[in-house]
Amino acid sequence: MIDQNNPEINVDDLMQKVKEEVAKRRLEVTPTSHSNQSIIDIIHSDLSRTHSLLMSRFESLLNDAEFQVQDIDKLPNKLNRFPFTLEIIQKILLKFYKLLTKKQKVINEDFIAAFKELREITEVQINQKNEELINEFNKRFEHERNITQDFYHALEQKHHALEQKHHALEQKHHALEQKHHALEQKHTQQIKALQLELTYNKRAFANLLQSLENRTESVPTSPAISTPETPYGGQEEAHLLDAFYVAFEERFRGSYEEIAKRLTIYLPFIEKVQLETSDTILDVGCGRGEWLEFLRENGYQVQGIDLNRMMLEECQSKNLEVYEVDAIAHLQTLPDNSLSAVTGFHIIEHLPFPALLQLLQETIRVLKPGGVAIFETPNPQNILVSTRTFYLDPTHRNPLPSDLIQFLLDNTGFEPVEVLPLHPYEEALQIQGSDNLTQRFNQYFYGPQDYAVIGYKPCNPSPL
Repeated sequence: MIDQNNPEINVDDLMQKVKEEVAKRRLEVTPTSHSNQSIIDIIHSDLSRTHSLLMSRFESLLNDAEFQVQDIDKLPNKLNRFPFTLEIIQKILLKFYKLLTKKQKVINEDFIAAFKELREITEVQINQKNEELINEFNKRFEHERNITQDFYHALEQKHHALEQKHHALEQKHHALEQKHHALEQKHTQQIKALQLELTYNKRAFANLLQSLENRTESVPTSPAISTPETPYGGQEEAHLLDAFYVAFEERFRGSYEEIAKRLTIYLPFIEKVQLETSDTILDVGCGRGEWLEFLRENGYQVQGIDLNRMMLEECQSKNLEVYEVDAIAHLQTLPDNSLSAVTGFHIIEHLPFPALLQLLQETIRVLKPGGVAIFETPNPQNILVSTRTFYLDPTHRNPLPSDLIQFLLDNTGFEPVEVLPLHPYEEALQIQGSDNLTQRFNQYFYGPQDYAVIGYKPCNPSPL
């Protein structure tokens, strides 16, 4: 800094200091590596800081110069001694000093004015340069952003193309799975048809041999024409439909896995009985053993009975305890209060009415107090069931309304008895609408296709 009491300003020294200060501030501005927007902000900040420092330096120098060109009314402090302390001498010296520095004062004032103009020009140039740099980096940033966006869009297009290819492959895979499943079903049906044909031929051949042996051994006593014997007779005739019924259930009732999944709904009713470890559950008409295997997996002791030998063989292959015996005949051999649960799924619609009554009477006899009976059958309240699907099975006798079966269990002595509607059609098949007529239509045509009647043997039965 220039001493305020300095009698004159050295312009060369002043310019040199300004140049040194500018060079120093330039060295303080160092480039950094940032993102485009960050670089713009940093440059803008550095330019503003440099500009501010330069301007403050200019202001300081100008203020100092302006102070120095002011008229002085006293001598410097270094002359504050005798004889210069005499007022007359001070006045003479001051006049002489002003005369000597008059020209220098004019020069200093010109330099001050020039520096002020230089300051203004510098401010304008710095601002212009600042704007140019910002605009340049804005353009570069926009360019880089456009390149990035183009690259991102290209990646999105490639990703979309890959997704379409993946979706197409999934569709092909799904189509192949469907074809494979269809071929498996066709293969299974063909095998069962061959088994049916083989069983039929074996039975026919055996009965034909038996008929020939009987004719050879018998001696006719009269020339009367005897009635020809049927080539199929006795209990073996019933087993001619075994293979047929296995294929029929697979096609129209559902696969093993589908039926097993449906039957899980009955587990809470079994759990409600609170069976002991030694308690046995009997499944009448056990079929392929879906229910038996499910109960065994849940820790229950189970038995099954059926007359279809092919289905019993499938159960035995799973190490299930099953027997080929008539349901009523088997129940009649069991002692009172010997079972904890008796179940029968799609069995009661195959029985004549007297046999159905006898089945229910034997069931409540063999159940322990608190035991449960569960019977599932097609629901004739559904019009599509009662007029069409019920008759797909040629061994069905007649539809059984839920009111009737509930009454039969009540009348037999079960208490309480409840009806559980099951398996409605999918909502996609139903008519859309919330009005009463539409809902009633959907209920009668697309409502539950089956129902179950569930009855419990009272713990304290009333005397008959």
